[in-house]
Amino acid sequence: MSRGDRRELAVRALPRVLALTASLACSLGGARPIPVSALSSPNGAAIYDVALRGSVAFVVAGNAVHTFDVSDATAPRPLGVYRHNADIEAIEALDRRMVVRSGIEIQILDVSDPARPRKLAGRPLPDIAPTGGPTAPDASSLQVGASDDFVVAACTTRFADGYGIVAHAAEIDAAGVGPWREAWRMAVDDFHTLLAPTAVAVAETQAFVAFTKGYRGVHSSTFVQVIDLADGSTSAEPDLTLHGASIQQLLVRPQRLLAHTASGLFPPETLSGLLVLEHGPDGLRTIGMQAVEETSPAAIAESGGLAWLAMPDGEVARVDVSRDALADVDRGTLPWSPTALAVDGALAVVAHSPNAVGLVRWPVGGMIETWPLFEPWDGRTGVASTLYLPHALSAFRGDDDRATRAVEPVAWAPK
Repeated sequence: MSRGDRRELAVRALPRVLALTASLACSLGGARPIPVSALSSPNGAAIYDVALRGSVAFVVAGNAVHTFDVSDATAPRPLGVYRHNADIEAIEALDRRMVVRSGIEIQILDVSDPARPRKLAGRPLPDIAPTGGPTAPDASSLQVGASDDFVVAACTTRFADGYGIVAHAAEIDAAGVGPWREAWRMAVDDFHTLLAPTAVAVAETQAFVAFTKGYRGVHSSTFVQVIDLADGSTSAEPDLTLHGASIQQLLVRPQRLLAHTASGLFPPETLSGLLVLEHGPDGLRTIGMQAVEETSPAAIAESGGLAWLAMPDGEVARVDVSRDALADVDRGTLPWSPTALAVDGALAVVAHSPNAVGLVRWPVGGMIETWPLFEPWDGRTGVASTLYLPHALSAFRGDDDRATRAVEPVAWAPK
């Protein structure tokens, strides 16, 4: 598809529907995890996001990013922690850096030493001053994506005559992050139509912004806009139009853009699942759609050309997305209800309800093995937000579940 062309995916044109079923047994390895320390958090250490790079897992719990050595999944061990003064909503792990989003502030962390993650720079999203006076970005709509060279933040804003979206870009350098510059904006001339970004992904010098357009609160269509960060050029019209569904998550890989989609209000058939696109100099080309019935995936992840689709009930499917024809690889079931997922090779880290994290090892053609990384616990210490880790030796008690630090060692023995 040439750049600027609008490719519409009709709801009726789905080639396949994947009915996820349990087919592989899960084994819970190891003993009951033992509490290690209370997590300080304004809201009880809610698990927001996870990431995985090689044998290092990153977990966002409340206002902190925790790092773990998971080279031995049966005996993971904590490495370090980075704490912020407010809750952290999302992270994106790069090669030796990490992009952290908290409110309308973007931070760059140096994670080259996972035991000592440290902040390189932080930069709030700038106020936007369209014609008619300045207005602040809407933090609740903020979506962020990053590559090793750029970070891009898109949010809804109010213009003089209606709502719109503004995307800002900043270069990531040795010092952290450079100044923001406006990369793209789109606006409508009324206050009944709302434009809202839903996901952002960045690959080298290209940014992909998924956004919805709704009228009087009713979702109508989803679009993907491609932005050239090198010269600031964009197509006159969005590069993709998707009717009947929204895009919840974007993953960008060499020549591939993976979209986690969820059905809209009134589709005659489902559009929930995994949409695979090819990206290149000429824009976006649809490869295929791996759809699921009845509900949307809880999360998607990809490693080595293998995409994972995790469902809210724990069912998971893996799909080969490296070729022009999508192919089912295997299916299985996790013992949890996933909320976030990160994968590197056969290893995955899974955030799941209620506020817990587990590890999964699933070689192609093999059995699923799972282990707890940590879980909430409100037992003998009376602390609601407690970090569990297998094979640890002690627990620490805080004054309450909003404590700012862990105090008073407490003896604890597993049953």
